[in-house]
Amino acid sequence: MIEIHNLSMSYGSRQVLHNINLNIEKGSFNIVVGGNGAGKSTFINLLGSLLSADSGEIILDKQPLHKYKRTDKAKKIALLKQENKLDLNITVKDLVSFGRFPHSKGSLTKMDHEIIEHYMQKTATDEYAHRPINQLSGGQRQRAFLAMILAQQTDVILLDEPLASLDLKHSVEFVSLLKEICTTENRTVVMIVHDINIATMFADQIIALKDGHVRACGCISNVMNKSCLSDIFGVEFEVTNIDERLICFVK
Repeated sequence: MIEIHNLSMSYGSRQVLHNINLNIEKGSFNIVVGGNGAGKSTFINLLGSLLSADSGEIILDKQPLHKYKRTDKAKKIALLKQENKLDLNITVKDLVSFGRFPHSKGSLTKMDHEIIEHYMQKTATDEYAHRPINQLSGGQRQRAFLAMILAQQTDVILLDEPLASLDLKHSVEFVSLLKEICTTENRTVVMIVHDINIATMFADQIIALKDGHVRACGCISNVMNKSCLSDIFGVEFEVTNIDERLICFVK
């Protein structure tokens, strides 16, 4: 479980997060939504320890996040950033192998290789395992990085807009796989997306940010309503129910 208490963050004189308080249950699938500048990426980067908060605390499994050793933290949390630039001329399989480093320290065991193969098959990256990363399309690269963080076998998976380079078909496949992993392996997922209808398809909990504040947090029906969406995004929305699923669109 992740507990977040009074979390605040500023860049110079500009405060980007204001006293965030919320809980993220173990094994849950959480989607963060909000407009540009809402503080979504800062929030994810704080959860991943890429940034340090001005005040407040993040508790992971009853221990403050800042008290974890770096090696232990790498076994607990994996983060897929919005842009994954890699200048090394390595193959997809080499990249996925990096996910085992917190466990193997660079000396891969038979079990490590089995885990790598498993998640490459899961993500269908085994089809181009020996191709160099720099020769892949944006979508193929993103799936390769997903295989890497899955192979890391952390309790928590953080993703900052992972669907940006994927078309609709591959976006749904990507999130469906994450949801499956979350359910079958009891992992916690926290993911930023811009497509709110992806959120209604998959989320256990939606965290809606606006101007650095949590404007709404909870199950789909609590957040995906006309008044809440209009407040968060600043445009009028309509919400309809089709086959017991909420569909949201701009009015």
